[in-house]
Amino acid sequence: MIRNIGEKVTIGVDVGSGSVKVLATDSKHRQVSFGEVPYEIDRPGPSLAAVKADVWYETVVSAIRTCLREGNLDADRVEGVAVCGPAHNAALLDALGSPVRPVIHWSDTRAALQARTLQREMGERVLELTLHPPMAGWTLSQFMWVQENDPESWGQATTWAVTKDYVAFKLTGELGTDPYDAAGTQMYDVKAGLWSPELLDRLGWSPIRNSPRVRESTEPLGRITARASALTGLRQGTPVAVGTGDTMCEALASGAWSSGDTLIKLGTSGNVLAVAERPTTERGILNYPYLDRDEWITVMATTSGAASARWFREVFLSERRSRESWQGGDGYQLMDEMAGTVSPGAEGLIFHPYLSGERSPLYDPDLRADFLGVSAAHSLPHFARAVFEGVAMSLRHCVDGLGEVINTDTDWSIIGGGSRSPVWVSILADVLGRPLRLGPPSAAAFGAALLAKAMLSGEDPRPPEQEERRAITPDPTNVACYRDLMAIYLESAVLQRSISHRLSRVARETS
Repeated sequence: MIRNIGEKVTIGVDVGSGSVKVLATDSKHRQVSFGEVPYEIDRPGPSLAAVKADVWYETVVSAIRTCLREGNLDADRVEGVAVCGPAHNAALLDALGSPVRPVIHWSDTRAALQARTLQREMGERVLELTLHPPMAGWTLSQFMWVQENDPESWGQATTWAVTKDYVAFKLTGELGTDPYDAAGTQMYDVKAGLWSPELLDRLGWSPIRNSPRVRESTEPLGRITARASALTGLRQGTPVAVGTGDTMCEALASGAWSSGDTLIKLGTSGNVLAVAERPTTERGILNYPYLDRDEWITVMATTSGAASARWFREVFLSERRSRESWQGGDGYQLMDEMAGTVSPGAEGLIFHPYLSGERSPLYDPDLRADFLGVSAAHSLPHFARAVFEGVAMSLRHCVDGLGEVINTDTDWSIIGGGSRSPVWVSILADVLGRPLRLGPPSAAAFGAALLAKAMLSGEDPRPPEQEERRAITPDPTNVACYRDLMAIYLESAVLQRSISHRLSRVARETS
């Protein structure tokens, strides 16, 4: 860690799905200090996931204080702040700005019925306006669920704030959002750059009366209030940028800037991201405006990426390591040790990582995870390797779905908590059949710090010069093995679909 006493810094805050990371960087984009604090997503039943919005803020407060303390940073050294976080999670707020109920998480699929209703009633129009078909994990369908199932809370709500916007609101007292998070609500006319009266009318809401103002990500949103200053240790009056989604910040920090540049994220969800000159409405591809530019970010994502490994550790390895030990930097050590003793293919054991349904490219909230091909010869290390391989093959499914959007002539970076696992990254390189270059750690928080710098300078955000990072190259023998296994993975995913749907109905009826 580099400490330059007295030099000014900017702070990036990443409200992830499981922890908050706060990174302070100096004028040369070097890390000065870092703080990370975990929090829990409540999972009360099958396909259900929720979090209280104030848990986000309380964890952010703790992480900021940790960052300031670890870097011995005086509040006067912090020139600006920007916040990022995942899309779709939105807190419903009353007239005083207080949350009226827990936030439905993006991995929650309870709104599947509402998404199907929306598809039946105005699916083509939703696709035309938002560039995406109705989806259970997106805000519009979630709000429809609240409207139908929790009318008391719905009656109290007057507006909403997506993850990073709620945190920024608590820091500054100002409510706003950016085009990325607006697009993620599925209530925004993406091409026109306006809230859609037609979609908001589905909820009985007004674009003017109920919607946050949409502003560019590097614009100043407001300043740290006296109350936020007392809680965080930041100086009152410190400017806070509008900010954007974690995916945009990760792309910026990793150097994905030109058309075709590709990034793999092995985080709670697993993402394959490529920069594109224009959006596409091909099935399964997500499209977001890329910061304040003419380019777009196209994404395919598997719902349970590193979440699959976390689930496996908590369910099958809890007696070997305490839960707290998994929150440190060695969270993948035991799984690596186990998976590394097993040959590629896990001796015919396959894992489909559909623990919370699936997003790209299947878009089926009722899919269920499975271990396929279990025999008496399989032991715990085989299952650990199968989890790593199953997520890698799901990401390969996403890569294939993006097709020509991806530039295969450039290096691909890999980021996210899962990239701390050498065995997993090696498996992913073999499954994809191409080298993967390790991206910057805490990429989302780093990208947010870059946005804060752009807010202060008035210049467009640009990725910094990329440090030379280690590349993991595929093993040709393993590539051939996974090519054959991938065909079985895809065929079995289709065959088990109807069984998944029947089991999902049983789960709903008996829960």
